[in-house]
Amino acid sequence: MTSLPFRLICTACRTPLDPGPERLSCPSCSSRFPVSDGIPSFCESDPFYEEYISHHVPYHLSPGGLKGAVLRLLPYWSWREWRFWRRYIPRGGWLLDLGCARGRQIFAARAAACVGIDTARTALTDCARHYRLAVQSGLTPIPFEDAAFDCVVTSHVIGHIPFADKDTVVSEIARVLKPGGRSVNVIETDSLHPLLHFAKQWPDLYQRHFIDPDGHIGLELPSAVLDRFARHGLRTGACWKMEAGPFHPRQWIKHFDNEYATHSPAVARAVARSRSLMSNPALLAAAEVVLGLNHYTLGQWRYPLDHAQFLAVVFEKNQVCT
Repeated sequence: MTSLPFRLICTACRTPLDPGPERLSCPSCSSRFPVSDGIPSFCESDPFYEEYISHHVPYHLSPGGLKGAVLRLLPYWSWREWRFWRRYIPRGGWLLDLGCARGRQIFAARAAACVGIDTARTALTDCARHYRLAVQSGLTPIPFEDAAFDCVVTSHVIGHIPFADKDTVVSEIARVLKPGGRSVNVIETDSLHPLLHFAKQWPDLYQRHFIDPDGHIGLELPSAVLDRFARHGLRTGACWKMEAGPFHPRQWIKHFDNEYATHSPAVARAVARSRSLMSNPALLAAAEVVLGLNHYTLGQWRYPLDHAQFLAVVFEKNQVCT
């Protein structure tokens, strides 16, 4: 940590910390933060995310060889996010991955060096093998000094932030970004999509099948997300609406292959078709390309912003005027 071009700060008083092999020490308030296996710890592990990440979140490898060439050419729906990261993560510089879990190869490949933050200690042990530094911490505050990073990324994180903490987290992103820096995000959102409108007619089912499985306790409409970042001095650059139109078969099964199917014959038929598609690799590949084409065309031109269920969005911090 002594070789970093910036310093970690005390989460109690925000004073830069003095590094040590087994702990970080605050010279102002005397707080101590343990360091184990090179991972500083500013918080306890969150049991929900320890469990969730252990079952659902691997280290995200980038496709290589022939597969990578095909995915750079064909718009497969399931690889939209990888294409987004590849296009908008800047090369070089220091990258901060908030809610990093085990990390992403595309980030490590494009940045000069990566730092990851998460509350899940087990995942950070894996992340530390790929990133320059892994830190166990929440995001209020982010334990780094001002203007430390060229790029701050979040992937499926902002929708997990409680509403009471959202402004603080966004202001922290703006604080640790360098002037002219970029925040690149995939953000889960609330949505006015017709299928979500249908689902919300049964609040208990919506909570059980849309919110609870992934811990999405802080969903807000895409327009509200953009407004929130703007209030903290981060202007919107590129913005891609995601899942604003037709559902992928996987989504139909995940969200509607349950009590919802008993409320609508049309939903039941869509779930049955989705099961059939998922069992046929050739048909599923064709569906992936068709849905991917829709995402890059009608998904951006026709569907309303607030019909999106995710945003792939770049925010930029203004340069300091002199």
